[in-house]
Amino acid sequence: MKKDKEIKTIVGSFLLTLVPMIVGILLWNKLPNQIATHFTLHSGQPNGWSSKAMAVYGFPLAMAAVQLFVVVFMNLDKYKRNIGSKVIKVIYWIVPWVEFVTVIMIFGYSLGYQINSDVVSNLLLGVVFIVLGSYLPKVKQNKTIGYRVSWTLNSQENWQKTNRLGGWIFVICGVIFLANTLLQQEWLIIVSLIIAVVIPLMYSYALHRKGI
Repeated sequence: MKKDKEIKTIVGSFLLTLVPMIVGILLWNKLPNQIATHFTLHSGQPNGWSSKAMAVYGFPLAMAAVQLFVVVFMNLDKYKRNIGSKVIKVIYWIVPWVEFVTVIMIFGYSLGYQINSDVVSNLLLGVVFIVLGSYLPKVKQNKTIGYRVSWTLNSQENWQKTNRLGGWIFVICGVIFLANTLLQQEWLIIVSLIIAVVIPLMYSYALHRKGI
């Protein structure tokens, strides 16, 4: 990514993390003093609340700090050039967009709109996994994104095969998450996340044992 375009992406994504705070300030008088900020996975019912100040100011500022960490961590990777400009842009935008949708959903629920948090959560997971999965096979060895273990970092072939498999599994898991907006089965999320981590690493280790 050209430096000027990357700077614009960094600034734009960082500002997006603060947009929910502006929305919260505009809605301040309409929002209740206690805001539901945590919901059960299986029913979408609230089971955790935060103060209005925390929801409006705390969460966006915390996510802005997370975004800053992502940017710094990305730019400390000496193999950053291997990631690819499109993937870097995707990584920069993931936290801001997920936070934006989540906080707006929380505000909407607090204002009485019938929003199913299960549906929103599965949609977000589905989109993120499909997008990341489509890019994983194209990413070269680096220390920021991908299945980064010693044997993949020491073998280009192992890296390519592992991340190609991981990419397909990410996409499949993403489709499962999208389908789960209708099924709303908590175990599907847990099993899919475990598979997305364990299967590619087991495959990678098996390649390593074969000398790849």
